[in-house]
Amino acid sequence: MSAIVRPARKLVARCAAARKFRKLTLSRSALCWARQMPCTLTGAQMMWAPPRAAHCGPMCLLGARTFPMSPLPIWRRSRPPILGRRTPRSVNRMPVGTITRGLAAPPPPVPAGGTKVRIFDDRVRGFVMEHRRSGGVTFWFRYSDERHRQRELSLGRFGDVTVDQARRRAAQLRAQVSLGGDPGRDRDRRRAIPTFAGFVADRFLPHIRSTIRSHPEYEGMCRLRLVPALGRLRLDEIDAAAVGRLRQRMINEGLSNARVNRHLAVLRRALNLGLRWRLYEGPNPAQHPGMLRERHRERYLTEAETRALMAALAADPDRTAAAAIALIALTSGRKSEIFRNRWENLDAARRQLAVPVSKSGRRRFIPLSDHALALLAGLPRVPGNPHIFPSRCCPGRPIGGARAAWGRPVRASRVR
Repeated sequence: MSAIVRPARKLVARCAAARKFRKLTLSRSALCWARQMPCTLTGAQMMWAPPRAAHCGPMCLLGARTFPMSPLPIWRRSRPPILGRRTPRSVNRMPVGTITRGLAAPPPPVPAGGTKVRIFDDRVRGFVMEHRRSGGVTFWFRYSDERHRQRELSLGRFGDVTVDQARRRAAQLRAQVSLGGDPGRDRDRRRAIPTFAGFVADRFLPHIRSTIRSHPEYEGMCRLRLVPALGRLRLDEIDAAAVGRLRQRMINEGLSNARVNRHLAVLRRALNLGLRWRLYEGPNPAQHPGMLRERHRERYLTEAETRALMAALAADPDRTAAAAIALIALTSGRKSEIFRNRWENLDAARRQLAVPVSKSGRRRFIPLSDHALALLAGLPRVPGNPHIFPSRCCPGRPIGGARAAWGRPVRASRVR
């Protein structure tokens, strides 16, 4: 009887604790065993009683109240277990031993039908030696990250590193994991850093197209100079020296100071976006690239020069581009505001040309003089093209530029 009363007294203490803290901490096997023998619990004593008709499970009497324990189904009949001890769900059948040089050379044979055999070190937890059927021996470090996912890091091949070097590295990584680190995540973050060419094509240019109206100019600078110079470097590999070489290359190419500064500004903006999106860490190497001094010129045409320029534009063979340049001279409008404007924005009665979205982002109006109205009245309208100055090569589009049409009248009028 004493052999049965001892575990029963422990069961009484567990039932009292369960009533006090509103929870039951007994294992299923212990309750199944107690279910087989109906009893009444009083204080710290256990009295055996015959089964009742209404309740055939254990009863816990605390004071004047009786609390029947929830009956559980009997899954199996077994001997009374030791309370508080849990049986492991599975047994690790991985080969465990001390990894030494003698174990690595020659390595253990691969079992028949398998492709590799792994030995887990008993001195450093997570240190693994792997021998494949191809004959190579590789050391690995295995651990669980903060989300309880199994991760593995390669420590090197046997011959490139020794067993002691691989074990010391595994011990360092084990200490890092114990302190809350994740070496696999750091490795994945470094590998995920894109090259400058991939970053420009996948992230920077799509962002610029949706936020800046002058994105074609950004695309041209990236395609012609930035990507050819820095495209193969990853974002964290671009340093101040690489930016300096790019700057000197553009100076040697003969670009103006203002144009060099525009390229450096685009590069700085791109790297700032990479930092904001956390694609890499560190300072922006193009934050202070050494901008060149720009020379701002103000040149006003005299009355004689203006007459000579307008006469040269009237005789130019490219009538559309010449008319656009003449309208810019008559209205002082911006190139994009004149070249991309449409007939629907012209109000001849009010003598004004509307610009739906100006450089400031607001709608503005360009006043038109008599000469400007006469010039616009003499322009033909192309069916299917709503632009005032349509393109000859791209149907439905405005003219893209007028560099040739500007150079010929300037040379003919001798304007300097």
